[in-house]
Amino acid sequence: GWGHMIRKPPRVGESLPWHQDEAYWDPAFDYVALGCWMPLDPATLESGCMSFIPGSHRGDVAVHRHVGDDPNVHGLYAQGIDASTAVAVPIAPGGAIFHHCRILHSSRPNRSNHVRRAYANEWQRPPVPRTTPAHRPWIEEGKRAWDSRAGKPPGPQG
Repeated sequence: GWGHMIRKPPRVGESLPWHQDEAYWDPAFDYVALGCWMPLDPATLESGCMSFIPGSHRGDVAVHRHVGDDPNVHGLYAQGIDASTAVAVPIAPGGAIFHHCRILHSSRPNRSNHVRRAYANEWQRPPVPRTTPAHRPWIEEGKRAWDSRAGKPPGPQG
């Protein structure tokens, strides 16, 4: 398992695009994983609470692209998503939302006057090697971008 903190400042930033957590992971393995998202501040529609597309975890990992089509950007977005059935899930501080690693989820920008913080965790069973790795070209694009930067200083000239 692993975890990280999320901080959405007030009135800054864009939506977190629709994505699946598993889209970030090594396509040479099959996963059974559970995510948990715990807000430390009120997660309201205005502050950018999480939204989910019910049943989307039952399919395969959707085709994803790097945000801005830039493989140097870690963020991904799922292509061709019909969000018409999406459900927003406002939740109070200290609550928790549990979700499958393949469910499509997103959050809107924080348009409130208050910071919105959350703690995200993921727990996995040991991944199982696939006979044939899944076709996820965005993973290879990201690896090539990372490798091309190896040994270069950060910044526009790097």
